[in-house]
Amino acid sequence: MIEGAYAVESEGTIPPVFSLGGVNQAIDCLRSDRFFVFKVHGDVNLPGSIILGNRDYSRLLHLSPAYRSFLETVFATYTVLFVGFGGSDPDLESVVDRLSTIYERSISQHFLLISEDEYSSLERRRLLEDKRLDCITYERDASHSQVVEFLKAVALRTAPDADVPTPFTAEVRRPRAFLSGSYRDIALLRKISDIAQQAGFEVWMADRQVAVGDSITDTISKAIDDADCLIAVISGNAAATSWVHFEIGRAWGARKRILPIKVSDASVPSDLMGILYLQIQGPKVTKRDEALLNEQFTKFLASLRDS
Repeated sequence: MIEGAYAVESEGTIPPVFSLGGVNQAIDCLRSDRFFVFKVHGDVNLPGSIILGNRDYSRLLHLSPAYRSFLETVFATYTVLFVGFGGSDPDLESVVDRLSTIYERSISQHFLLISEDEYSSLERRRLLEDKRLDCITYERDASHSQVVEFLKAVALRTAPDADVPTPFTAEVRRPRAFLSGSYRDIALLRKISDIAQQAGFEVWMADRQVAVGDSITDTISKAIDDADCLIAVISGNAAATSWVHFEIGRAWGARKRILPIKVSDASVPSDLMGILYLQIQGPKVTKRDEALLNEQFTKFLASLRDS
């Protein structure tokens, strides 16, 4: 049905269609941003690819590294919308359980389109908090007409030339920067944050925005997802903390621009070896450092707005 609908809209062109045996080709399509259809539970035209139950699915996730890598890439790179699951579907809980272990540190949360009578508000909250699966509800009728209207609205708002109205048209949004670094360098981080804000960034810092009782991983992950870029302050202290490495890896997974700032003779993480970094003396920002940071933040800001 999906490939047929695509063909109707693409003057007869059939998209690439893959199932278990075509995982590597599907990964290639992901990397090159080519449209394709992947049938997670198998293709009726390839009987050997069909997954009949939870046991088959569980074995597949554990025994096929390529299949698991494909799912990890999808859930780490894109926001996923589940459509067509019902609350009485016996496979739903099993599928979500297994997938949530894959994307628990990937892009914030994914979405489930479901009728409002399928789950109670408490059950929907548990799905969001435990599985990072946000329920979008609609009023059920005989033809599920609101599902069609919802999908049409999504298509319109995500079209390349979409002109989506906003209530804040008079306000120019400041690009958001996630500031990553070691809490041991907090004075340096605050100074760099001030310079970035003067250049025009809205800066997110953990010490200001993670509250007591918050899940640190979830809060930081969402902040990186919401940011336009990540400013990584690489000091000797930063190189020794796993949080900075996690934040950089998260930014890569979410395809965020990264601006590394190397402090003194600190080692640059391998993840950032291919990126030109700024060099400052530290741990205190000199007037020369401040002028350099302000100049480069302004240029980086302009490149973000142009992209």
